[in-house]
Amino acid sequence: MSSLALSSPSSQDIWKWTLTKEAIAPCFVRDALAMRESGAKDADFFWLGYTPCRSVLLVGMVVAVQVYEKRTLYTIDDGTAVIDCALRHPAPPKSKHTTVSSPSAMTKKSQHPSPKKARIERDDQTTASKPSEPPPPITEPGYPVRVVGKVGVPGLT
Repeated sequence: MSSLALSSPSSQDIWKWTLTKEAIAPCFVRDALAMRESGAKDADFFWLGYTPCRSVLLVGMVVAVQVYEKRTLYTIDDGTAVIDCALRHPAPPKSKHTTVSSPSAMTKKSQHPSPKKARIERDDQTTASKPSEPPPPITEPGYPVRVVGKVGVPGLT
């Protein structure tokens, strides 16, 4: 009789698998909330029972929407529990800085503009320094949603 020596996968191997599409785990909210950290120092994943997991698929109803400057929180209820899902807003486009290259343009800039023109320039500068408005929410409370997202430790977003 020969014995087959099966080696168990390393935490790095498991982590690499959790990055694949096949590793998205459909589950209930209560299961996602009960997930435990892997404990591996070199790999960031969770255990859903005996299944390594990094991303979950949840289906539920939106019960609240909170819009913040950099993200929108959607509170999802699937009947087993309630969870907050964060959707990060896209980064605003970088403002373009204009450079003055010709000496004639520099002398025109150094001249004193009329008071009306100066006010308009000041207004442009104040609007340019304001942060852009966050995008509108993609859904509202009361609608069903299907969410695929990365699991994270609460409070560490």
